[in-house]
Amino acid sequence: MADKKVSPCALDILDSFRHASSPLDTEGALPASQVCKRATGSKRGRTKRRNDVCKSETNARKRVKMERHTQETIKGLVLVRNPLKSERNLRCESHNRGGTLVKMLRKLSDELETLQFPEDIWVYNPLKYASLSAEMYMQRYGEDVNDAGRILFVGMNAGPWGMVQTGVPFGDVTFVRDWMGIESAVEQPSRVHPKRRVDGFQVHRGEKSGERLWGLMKDTCGSASEFFKRAFVYNYCPLAFFRGPKGKNVTPDRIPHRKRLLEICDEAFGTLVSQISPAFIIGIGNFAFSRIQAATNPSTPKSKSKLSIKPKLGLVLHPSPASPKANKGWARQAIAQMQDIGCWAVLSSPPELEQG
Repeated sequence: MADKKVSPCALDILDSFRHASSPLDTEGALPASQVCKRATGSKRGRTKRRNDVCKSETNARKRVKMERHTQETIKGLVLVRNPLKSERNLRCESHNRGGTLVKMLRKLSDELETLQFPEDIWVYNPLKYASLSAEMYMQRYGEDVNDAGRILFVGMNAGPWGMVQTGVPFGDVTFVRDWMGIESAVEQPSRVHPKRRVDGFQVHRGEKSGERLWGLMKDTCGSASEFFKRAFVYNYCPLAFFRGPKGKNVTPDRIPHRKRLLEICDEAFGTLVSQISPAFIIGIGNFAFSRIQAATNPSTPKSKSKLSIKPKLGLVLHPSPASPKANKGWARQAIAQMQDIGCWAVLSSPPELEQG
């Protein structure tokens, strides 16, 4: 008769009885029932316990991560995050919300994504990878503040330490987060230059142009809500362009084959102007001023701005530290220019007292 193999369970039972004087474990041996159970079930038990621990730790991490942004408030619209919902689910929920200007941003972003640029130029589109904060800014301070006659300040394009990081024009992270009350998750551009990282609201470097611009507005108006009752800030082109091994910042006026780019930006700008009906449109820098002239000129082909009252156009010095003139007291010079235009009184007048 052929020899039969003895199972590991049987061997464990025999070994337990061999070393124990009773069915109970008095010298380190286990009772037979427990030996059999451990021999057959220990691996499965360990795996189950390990899976339970991993699952518990994963859920805890998710809760901690999502509770940081438990609630994002957009005036007239509150997005309450479920701690177990992913960022993608939140984006899907919020995609169908928003008014005319938020939808304008989405259309602008989609159309810009269709453009082709030279291979040696890295193109960042904050309206896409930082869409949550970009739309929060537009909804809260552009869409929901319906005071006609505001000042519309227009910048050139996204800067590497401002809008590229936060999705907000001249978006120095300290002013966007602490003064405007805007903060959200920021993803990554589709193609990232090794020297131009996107750290979002975790960025440790300030945006000098934004510090100067928003610093002046904070000193003048106090709160963000008071400033945005009187003015709004927008970037004519939301894209950022970088070139070369060092990621040199390239302005839109130096981009080859930019005709279609300007047409798309003109159309979006016309929608913005028609929606908020500003009394003044101020170009921050020469390029922005030239574009607002073209976009608001009724005789310009494809002009989208249809205004009952034509706004007064003006130019102020760009606050960039790359401008030697701006480094010699930008705020003082900007105030003098706005006084000449006639819009400084709108910003500097004391807030109206509420009746009641």
